[in-house]
Amino acid sequence: AEHFKFEENTFDLVYSNGVIHHTPNTKKIVENIYHYLKKGGEVKCMFYAESSINFYLNLFYRNKFLIDYFNTLPVPYVLSKNAELSENDASPIVEVYSKERLRELFKKFKNIKITKHQLLKNEVPFFFRFIPKKIIEMFFGWNYVIKAVK
Repeated sequence: AEHFKFEENTFDLVYSNGVIHHTPNTKKIVENIYHYLKKGGEVKCMFYAESSINFYLNLFYRNKFLIDYFNTLPVPYVLSKNAELSENDASPIVEVYSKERLRELFKKFKNIKITKHQLLKNEVPFFFRFIPKKIIEMFFGWNYVIKAVK
């Protein structure tokens, strides 16, 4: 996606579900998306959210992230070792994003809408389970979905 060679204004829609945050140059990909979209075309992409229950519980608590963190390993490295598991011990690039970072990445677009999704029932701490999942998901969901228009 960093090196695609399509004509400008080719696509009505660009959709990516959990891919772009595994690439070395996310900014270049978003620039390409803008370049290849037709005027009025839509982009819909999912990115990992840095403020999520999954991120905090799995990395800080369950996978002893704090030990690695205080040994000054970069967050993407720790994420690749703990959040994205593979059968062949590969370590993919893993980035997490804030709403602010996503807005900055997509600043050329208009009608930007960012929502947070995906939270499994077992990820919600017991003492918060009385709150409807949709509400907790808005604050602690694992994924941001960004929708925007060129």
